[in-house]
Amino acid sequence: MPKLMLNARSGHGRDPVGRNHNYPAMYEPDSKPEGPEAPEKANLWRVYLEEANAYDTHAGMVDNFQTILDSVLVFASLFSVVITTFIATRTSKVLRPDSAHAWKITASLLVETNQLLRAA
Repeated sequence: MPKLMLNARSGHGRDPVGRNHNYPAMYEPDSKPEGPEAPEKANLWRVYLEEANAYDTHAGMVDNFQTILDSVLVFASLFSVVITTFIATRTSKVLRPDSAHAWKITASLLVETNQLLRAA
């Protein structure tokens, strides 16, 4: 977050990139507040939006987050591929029945299917 060099009492000052923080001169005073909350047209919201936009674009915060997120997603996808390959190669040996046993299973299933068809 950029350090502001301003007089807190007057609200005057400039930050390191030269933005003006003389809010009384930049905005006319608000009308009488209607209640305990700030109305939609209050200067508070305009000042907030301008400061947030300036901070986001100056600091490159959005671009930095996008770069970091891209890196994390690439790492996560590569990690997923490596782990999936490792697990698939290790478990495929365990999941495959030996060929002699596979023929017996297939033959018994064909016999059972044939018996079911004849019974119907």
